[in-house]
Amino acid sequence: MGVVMTRSGSTTRKALVIGCGVAGPAVAIALRRIGLDVVLHEAWPEPDALTGGWLNVMPNGRRVLHMLGVTTQLDTEFRCERISFRDHRGKYLAEIPTPGALSVRRGFLHRVLRERAAQQGVRVRFGKRLIDVHDAPDSVTAEFADHTSDEGDLLVGCDGLRSRVRESIMPEAPRFRYTGFISTIGFCHTTSHAPTNSALEMAFGLRTSIRYFIRESGEVSWACDAIVPPEPGRTEPAEIAEEDWRQRLIADFAGDFSPAVEFITTTPTITRHPIYRLGALDDWHRGRACLVGDAAHAIPPHAGQGASMALEDAVTLAKCLRDVPDTGAAFAAYQRIRQPRQARVAAAARGNGRSLGARNLVGRWIRSRMIPIGLRRSAAEARWMNDYEIDWEEPVIAGS
Repeated sequence: MGVVMTRSGSTTRKALVIGCGVAGPAVAIALRRIGLDVVLHEAWPEPDALTGGWLNVMPNGRRVLHMLGVTTQLDTEFRCERISFRDHRGKYLAEIPTPGALSVRRGFLHRVLRERAAQQGVRVRFGKRLIDVHDAPDSVTAEFADHTSDEGDLLVGCDGLRSRVRESIMPEAPRFRYTGFISTIGFCHTTSHAPTNSALEMAFGLRTSIRYFIRESGEVSWACDAIVPPEPGRTEPAEIAEEDWRQRLIADFAGDFSPAVEFITTTPTITRHPIYRLGALDDWHRGRACLVGDAAHAIPPHAGQGASMALEDAVTLAKCLRDVPDTGAAFAAYQRIRQPRQARVAAAARGNGRSLGARNLVGRWIRSRMIPIGLRRSAAEARWMNDYEIDWEEPVIAGS
């Protein structure tokens, strides 16, 4: 691995990372590990510890977190050792083992990664809403809404589904598409249901489904995906009165055996947003800018792999930049390594999502009988997703 001269003649390259969710801090930590100077820019004026509800970090993602030095900080989160499936009558259908997975509050994971990045020398700047990216032969510049800018040797867009980096460097890129679901997330407390004992419960209902877990304390984290075929406007779900949306969900779960109605009724504040997926991009990079996580390949949440895919991206990109001296060639190597795996995971997520839409008697009958068979048949696929491990020491060779 040769010394790479930067635009200023220094031997330390400077990376601009846009976005401070899961992907951005993970990229920043990994790039610091290979010796880059890293500045992390976030549009929001300050961190929000309550943002985004909760998410799953599957075993493959946990291994990346460990690689990044994030280990004991998440010990207080819910350990999800298996996912258990039941039908609308409460009948057990099947389960998938997920040893080592976590269910974690999104805002808490953001904070843990951000603090780890700062410990590693990453400069984190809030209130930096990106307006444009300007690529030059020997540098790249990020222009922000506050009339400031920053220049680096490379730029990594970790700014999610609605990525401004992607729009700037690839104006012809396909738009994200509505999946037909609106996700709702909530937290409440129960004394009438036992802890789920390291299991994430997935209950298929007559009209929709709910996934939840219950801690020893009685704290409940739940999420459901309401089927809403016409695409809503960007702010439409938030504009629906919360009580109206609550009553819509209660009606969706009427007649089900699951505790969904209790959870929805006793949750103080519910969060909802449409679920989108991003059409496949031909390229994940252009010039000195590259895309990571949802900015490159947003997929529905029905495989539980969104955060883990972003974490895998982060470490793989750092390895490529470490071992391939030319930035463009390093970006190309990163896409070559990551794109096939991402496409396969996305296909699995779409397949899982289709099973949620069984709203008639025949569809539910087929689902109840096919899920146990399908899960047994897909055990190898689940292992392939969850057992994936990145070898930090294995060299990356450009074009191989």
